[in-house]
Amino acid sequence: MSPMQDTSILETFNFTKKRLDQLPTPAKGNRKEYRDTTVEGLKLMVYSSGTKTFFVRKRIDGEANQSRIKLGCYCKSNSPITIDQARNAAKLVFADFVRGINPNHKADKEIDDDITLDCVYKDYLQARGSNLKQSTINSYTEVIESKLGDWRDIQLKSITRETVKKRFAEITTYAPTRANYTLRLLKSLFKFAMENYMNSKDEPVILFNPVQVLSANKSWNKEKIRKTVIKTYNLGDWFKAIHALPNHELNKKQPNSSEVVKDYLIFVLFTGLRRREASNLKWTDVDFRDKTLTISETKNNSQHTLPLSDYLFSLLSKRLSQSESVFVFAGSSTTPLNDPKTQVEKVRKICGFHFTLHDLRRTFETTAESIGVPYLAQKTLINHKFQKSDVTAGYAIVTVERLREPMQQITNKLLELCQHEQI
Repeated sequence: MSPMQDTSILETFNFTKKRLDQLPTPAKGNRKEYRDTTVEGLKLMVYSSGTKTFFVRKRIDGEANQSRIKLGCYCKSNSPITIDQARNAAKLVFADFVRGINPNHKADKEIDDDITLDCVYKDYLQARGSNLKQSTINSYTEVIESKLGDWRDIQLKSITRETVKKRFAEITTYAPTRANYTLRLLKSLFKFAMENYMNSKDEPVILFNPVQVLSANKSWNKEKIRKTVIKTYNLGDWFKAIHALPNHELNKKQPNSSEVVKDYLIFVLFTGLRRREASNLKWTDVDFRDKTLTISETKNNSQHTLPLSDYLFSLLSKRLSQSESVFVFAGSSTTPLNDPKTQVEKVRKICGFHFTLHDLRRTFETTAESIGVPYLAQKTLINHKFQKSDVTAGYAIVTVERLREPMQQITNKLLELCQHEQI
């Protein structure tokens, strides 16, 4: 870890909530210090991670260097300290200084005790802020609760290389990929703690990352990249099963989501969208006049606009005429369709083979490749990030109109493979 650079000039002003909330976050590797005018000696350090820490600094008689005492974090997720509390704490610390007492002997221990896995996780989420999608936060929280729940309230320092190896091995016995995901998250939390939690001497409290032992021992589980698609000879049976779903005997219980799921699965196959991109689609994202749809929140954080083929335009027009929700594929009038596991499993039973929602996306991509859709258009249609080796990607701009013909060609080929009869 490279040492933190302090290139700032100390600023002095009256600490108020409004002023502190508006303080800018320094560039990576830097920090900035501010001084309160109400209580002399009270200061605030703002780190590049977004963490804001109250402290005081003073030299005690007989000591060569100034002592720095951390008072607490402003807006910290776990028991935040207010400006008034920081001012009162600063006064008590200076009273100790007058008596020749260095509060650091007690303060450093309190810092150590305060750094639990749960505390670090909450601070990590706050520091990352809007850079984390809600779906990612949900995934992280589920892992913390289900795989590391018994570690949440223990000190981070008590998590050792041996306990890491043991927990990794336990999870690997039933979920190897999940074990990798869990320990990678823990590795990130340790890295965050090493860079953000300092003692009174401004030294890191957490000195090493025990998860590194998995890399040192080359213990990470090998993850197989799925390449499954719906085979061309199975698409007809899949398409028939989809249309049979709403009236099938498996859906005798009413009401159910089968009609919505039917259109949703067809839509995913014929657009190549990721499942959440499709399920969260709102009517305001669809431009019927321009025959396009736009996904604002995507996996690679770039807005994604697709042209609507004739078949998709017809499907969405029919859905709009029957809709009472802001969502194209609604779970209720106010919520989108959730993960339709039950209905998908029914489709599997009807068609007689297994498939996943991501198989539909890969089938779209494979179909595009099979009919000779240009590589640049393929990558743009499925909104894949271009690699550095894709030299032309940095220069060529593929507009939505240039995608309209390839999109229609893919639709026509899928309908042919599905043995679709125009009604």
